[in-house]
Amino acid sequence: MINYIKVLVKHILDFIFPNHCLLCGTIIQNKNTICTECINNLAFRHKDKYIFCKTCGNVLEDINSICNCKKEHNYYFNEMRAVFYYDDSIKYIIHQMKFYNRYRICFDFAIIASFYYQDFIKANDIIIAVALSTKRKKERGYNQSAIIAKNIALKLNIPFNDKLVKRHKNTKPLSKAGGIEERKMITENAFSIEHDCISMFVGKNVLLVDDIFTTGSTVNEISKIIKENVGVLNIDVFCIARA
Repeated sequence: MINYIKVLVKHILDFIFPNHCLLCGTIIQNKNTICTECINNLAFRHKDKYIFCKTCGNVLEDINSICNCKKEHNYYFNEMRAVFYYDDSIKYIIHQMKFYNRYRICFDFAIIASFYYQDFIKANDIIIAVALSTKRKKERGYNQSAIIAKNIALKLNIPFNDKLVKRHKNTKPLSKAGGIEERKMITENAFSIEHDCISMFVGKNVLLVDDIFTTGSTVNEISKIIKENVGVLNIDVFCIARA
C-alpha cells in the first residue's frame, strides 16, 4: 500500500511539474535533463574529421603534425579525451550542473561518455575523479566530476575510487585565473595522496575524470603526485569538454 501511494504521488508530481529539456524547454517523459534532439545537436568532438593531439586534444594540421603540448606543459598523464567542444550550449549546461544544483546532468553525461568512449575508458583498470576541497563540496553539495566518474564506472563495470587523492587547498576557481602560469600556481601542491589506498593502484592503468579541460593544470597536478607517490602503470584523462 505504501509503495502504491509513493508511485501515485510521483505520477501526480510528474503531471503537475513535468520535466523540461534544459536547452529547448520541451517536456521530457523520462528523467533526462536534455532531450534527444538537443543531445544530437551538441558539439561532439568525435563527429569531426579533425586530427587531434592524443595528449591534449588540440586540433592538428595533419597526421604528421607534432603538438608542442608536452614541452610547454610537461604533462604527466598519457592521453586525454573529451566528449564535447566547449561551445555556448555545453558551457551553459556545465554551468547549470556546477552552480545551479542541476546534478542530474552528471548522469546524462555519464551515459553519453560510456557509449561513445567505452573503448578508451575500458582500457583502464580503475577510475578516479578530480577532488573538490571540503569547503567547496560543502557549498555545492556534491562533486560533479565524481558523480560522472562513478556512474561511468558503474555502467562499464570498472572499479571507482574517490579516496586516493584529496584536495587540501581551497583554491579559487581556475575560470577566474589570468593565464597558464597562474593556473599552475593555483593548483600547485593543492592535492595530497591518501597512502592507505596506494596498494590497490600499484601496477594499474588509471583514468582521471574531470568536467572541463582547458590547459590541463588541475589534472596534470593530480597526475604528477600520483606518478611520484603511487606505482601506477599509466594515467589517462577523460573530460566532458575541451575548452
